[in-house]
Amino acid sequence: SVECVQTLSRLNRTFPGKDQTFVLDFFNSEEDILESFKPYYTTAELDGVTDPHILFDIMSKLDDEQIYEWSEVEKFAEAFYDPKAPASKLSYYTAPAKERFAARYRHARDTLKQAKDMLTQARASEDKFSINKADDSVKAAGEMIDQLDLFKKNLNSYVRMYEFLSQITPYNDHELESLCVYAKSLLPLLSIERLDDEDDVDISGMTLTHYRTTKKAEKALQLGEEDGGYLSSVKAVGSAKPHDPEKKKLQEIIDALNDLFGAEVGDEHKLRYAEGIAGRLREDADVMAQVNKHSEKEVMHGLLPQRLIDRVVDSMEDHEKLSMEVLENPAVKDGFARLILKMLVENRDAL
Repeated sequence: SVECVQTLSRLNRTFPGKDQTFVLDFFNSEEDILESFKPYYTTAELDGVTDPHILFDIMSKLDDEQIYEWSEVEKFAEAFYDPKAPASKLSYYTAPAKERFAARYRHARDTLKQAKDMLTQARASEDKFSINKADDSVKAAGEMIDQLDLFKKNLNSYVRMYEFLSQITPYNDHELESLCVYAKSLLPLLSIERLDDEDDVDISGMTLTHYRTTKKAEKALQLGEEDGGYLSSVKAVGSAKPHDPEKKKLQEIIDALNDLFGAEVGDEHKLRYAEGIAGRLREDADVMAQVNKHSEKEVMHGLLPQRLIDRVVDSMEDHEKLSMEVLENPAVKDGFARLILKMLVENRDAL
């Protein structure tokens, strides 16, 4: 991405006495670096013109969700540009929007859980009318969550676009600027992990006393003359729709596999491995009987963990690296078992 290019390019900046650089805690893989630099190598041109009015379109979409009120945005901006205003005043004006978002998210999450429970009961009764009704409820609740996730995405897009476009376009619009500084402070408060927190922890008094740097690797990445091309201009930020539930489920599985096994093995290989294990367990009548009748906690104390290990051992020849991770790391084994169980349950519910 452009952020990767910008960050690493800063390493080349000259300064008196600077004769080397040191990268601390670098996360990206070498493949990510190459892919990020290719579009900008040798020649880089935009394929069109960015429309500066996109900002007003995004702002309209954000306003429509009614997560914040404009009086809160304006009061926040006044406090933000007042050097004498305490930080608590900024938190005071973002708190109502956080509470509204959190309340809607909890409601959508609870509604989705209830809808899934109804769907499970309907499938057990084999009543087609009830199944269709419950399935519609699951989709509707899922779209409620997607709409809130989309609000966060658009909020982030607005901040990035304003900070970029305002450098080259003289908007002279107080509302655009006010919403930008407000959105930039609100966005971190909308992370899922923080929605249930009654009080945010104040870490302003903490002091860093020690740190250690370690050189882990040194690599040479090569770009060819054929790399480069046209860059895409910004045309339709904020035009996204709620996600396709099936694609979202697949992405959640890939993300979970990446958390367990890292990025050293490709996504397609990891996904094929997980689907193969799940497919073999799906053919195990005893395991599926427990999956269909018991809770996740009960299933994890039943046949599934050991039968999963048996299938992992069977896969050693084709997937040695992934299988060894499962067999040797208890945390990976437990996480992988829970992921496979989730895949079994979702496949059953989709039938």
